[in-house]
Amino acid sequence: MGLNLGLSLIQNMKQELRMSPQLQLAIKHLQLSRAELIEEINRELMSNPLLEDMESMSNSDPQKSENNFEESVQTESIEKEMLRPTRERRRAQAEREEQQSNQYNQGNQSDQSMLDLSSAEGAHQARMEMDWDKYLEDDWNGRREMDVIRVSNEDYVAPEATYIKSQSLQEHLYEQLILSHFSDSEREIAEVLINNIDDDGYLRAITAEDVANLLQLDLELVEEVIESIQQFDPVGVCARDLRECFLAQCKVLGLSTHLYQMINLHLQDVERNRLPAIAKAMRLTVAKVSELVEELKQLDPRPGNQYSSEVVTYVTPDVYVDWVEDELKVRVNDSGLPRLKVNRFYREMLRKSADKEGEKYVIERLRAAEWFVKSLEQRKQTIVRVMECILEVQKDFFLHGSEHLKPLVLRQIAEQLDLHESTISRVTSNKYVYTPRGLYELKFFFNSKIQGGDGTEDLAGEAVKTKIKRLIAEENPQKPLSDQKLVKLLAEDGVNIARRTVAKYREAMGIGSSSQRRSHV
Repeated sequence: MGLNLGLSLIQNMKQELRMSPQLQLAIKHLQLSRAELIEEINRELMSNPLLEDMESMSNSDPQKSENNFEESVQTESIEKEMLRPTRERRRAQAEREEQQSNQYNQGNQSDQSMLDLSSAEGAHQARMEMDWDKYLEDDWNGRREMDVIRVSNEDYVAPEATYIKSQSLQEHLYEQLILSHFSDSEREIAEVLINNIDDDGYLRAITAEDVANLLQLDLELVEEVIESIQQFDPVGVCARDLRECFLAQCKVLGLSTHLYQMINLHLQDVERNRLPAIAKAMRLTVAKVSELVEELKQLDPRPGNQYSSEVVTYVTPDVYVDWVEDELKVRVNDSGLPRLKVNRFYREMLRKSADKEGEKYVIERLRAAEWFVKSLEQRKQTIVRVMECILEVQKDFFLHGSEHLKPLVLRQIAEQLDLHESTISRVTSNKYVYTPRGLYELKFFFNSKIQGGDGTEDLAGEAVKTKIKRLIAEENPQKPLSDQKLVKLLAEDGVNIARRTVAKYREAMGIGSSSQRRSHV
């Protein structure tokens, strides 16, 4: 039986999902935060000449905006026209400067015989006799014309040349290292240590033994350099742990011997709030130990944090929830967002143009501009619709507070709006709403369900956290509530959860255990 090695055409049919460019653009815009969206809009404004910012165009000359295209086509002739007066101004400026220089030299030679500039009286007389009005007028006119003739990029200062970068922790320590009286070996050790200090100011990435082995130097010398760097600013930097950091600050700041002793020997007991045990070991009263703890709180546990490279991000809400005629309403925040429109001049030019290549380009840019504007509008409407659904479900939260948050999952909103869960996830990520109760990320309103007891309504996890926080705030500091006692009190309020769930929620809120919360005075 022979094999058929010939070529043949076979037609198959199959179904596959392909996203159109419009859908891809809509998905991209939907997942952007407000700050990212503004950057995206500005990039599109720069790349697509058919898009205009209505706000900026209202403040400019309409006729000028319609001539932008013609000006861009005639760039070469414009540059020639600009260079012609430039050469004339430069020639006139050079002649004027030469004339001023000659006048100054002649005046200087004649004044030398009359004025003694070495004396204070002579210098004062020279200043009084000089024609400052004429000098300033000439100087201003010269500078004004020089500003006009700048047409080359080389004449301007680059923006990055005027940017002042904040100093890093390593740079700050290196400055102090340069001014220190270290030997060559000590300086070599210090450079390795400084390069391995983390953002909090701790030496965790490398040990003293590692540095000694790396540089083939004595371990004792490395320890001495570490102790010296700990006295740099910020004090306590280059410590290996919290105890060493606090001890360095005690030593440099000259704090009490009792505080130094408590940090050195009883720091773990301080963390666990075992003040009576500390008082007994140090032969002090509990009140005195409590004072030492308050003094300890003034020390800096993260000395390098003030030089951290972390950038503070300020959040702007995407939507607002306001009271309008005794009813909560959702409105979009358009403030700060460029208002886009398609340039009518290019539409008009498209109808009149006979250039097929130019017509094709304009059609492509026109289609891209229309898609972009529609995508932004669709994003805005989707965020508002999602927030309106959230408001409908979580209305009790807006009326009465966090304890009245209801369980909510993405699927509920997706089914109500006939959208996919992934779409709701994109809408709620990095989007914020400003409400009468404060600023919240949209994801805040989505919570897991906690089973209510005795037929009571199910609660959201965030609502349970709020209840736990309220109970702890109302407890007796001398007799704080244990996790088991919190379980009992929550059950009386219709919330049935396990003790380990209470502990998990308490730790998530940064609240210590009952023994850590106990007050001894």
